[in-house]
Amino acid sequence: MMSHSLVFLLLLLVFFILSGHVRCVRITRLEVPALVGVEDAVVMDCVYVLEDGLTEGLVVKWYLDTIHLVYQWIPPRRPQALGVLAGRVDPSYRASPHPWAAHRALYIPRPLPALSGRYSCTVSTFEDEDTRSAPMLVWRAARQVSLRYQRPAPHLVNVTCAVEGAAPRPLITLHRAHLDSDRYPIAIKGEVGRVGSSGLWEVEVWGLLEEEEEEEEEEEEEEEKMVECHVSLPGIEFSQVTVGSIPTDLPIITTTTTTTTTTTTTTTTTTDRGRTPPSPLLPNSTQASFYASHAGRLLSRVRLCAFSCAFILYSYTRTHAL
Repeated sequence: MMSHSLVFLLLLLVFFILSGHVRCVRITRLEVPALVGVEDAVVMDCVYVLEDGLTEGLVVKWYLDTIHLVYQWIPPRRPQALGVLAGRVDPSYRASPHPWAAHRALYIPRPLPALSGRYSCTVSTFEDEDTRSAPMLVWRAARQVSLRYQRPAPHLVNVTCAVEGAAPRPLITLHRAHLDSDRYPIAIKGEVGRVGSSGLWEVEVWGLLEEEEEEEEEEEEEEEKMVECHVSLPGIEFSQVTVGSIPTDLPIITTTTTTTTTTTTTTTTTTDRGRTPPSPLLPNSTQASFYASHAGRLLSRVRLCAFSCAFILYSYTRTHAL
């Protein structure tokens, strides 16, 4: 029977081969801003070290949402921006004067909300590779918020709030406001939304405001009823309030658009990021190359492990046969 020491040696050899104990490439710092406005330039940096100057086969790749290859640099060639970053990255930007680290970073002069997602930097050589990732959210306050009203019945008002040009998808609530500053929520009955290629959203919500006959008699002296539309963006400390008024002479089944005033407050405090629309998929060949690359590395290690085990077993059998 095989001795315990030989079994332990085999297991230790398998562990070191499959785990890649000796690291030739190491990412020391990944800099990805968590929150970015559409007017802010972005620099995403991937700082790495190469042990013993092993630069043969060096490749720096950036992925969006794990599998979408969006940037590749193979020194000494020029970097390539792919997919959603094609034409949006400045290839002349240099993060370091060192020739093996010059184009490791992404410089995006004008980011769009469609570029939101989790970015991964992968640095590899013929011997090893390392990967790190971090999320980035590109946001924008609504370009326009408007309130519309319809009266489908004598004591019923349909209130619609339309939000345009916001990112990520806004959360909208409706409220009935009174002169004494009290606010009462209006139940949302429906919502529709669509997102453009740039990642900006257009969303409409509507609710029904019921007016009791007693309330009508008590408020005859009031000129208008006030309505508020509250807009917030998930993942951002942000609030936007638009105030409108329902005309007292609003006829039945007639649409009226009001002139609105908007108050906006915003900070750069981040919270858990809300999910943004997924980026367009790259061609299937890009995904295939990604999986093929990692499968090839794993297969090479398995082959090396099998060869080593066979050699040790052969040596052990030959020794005991003698």
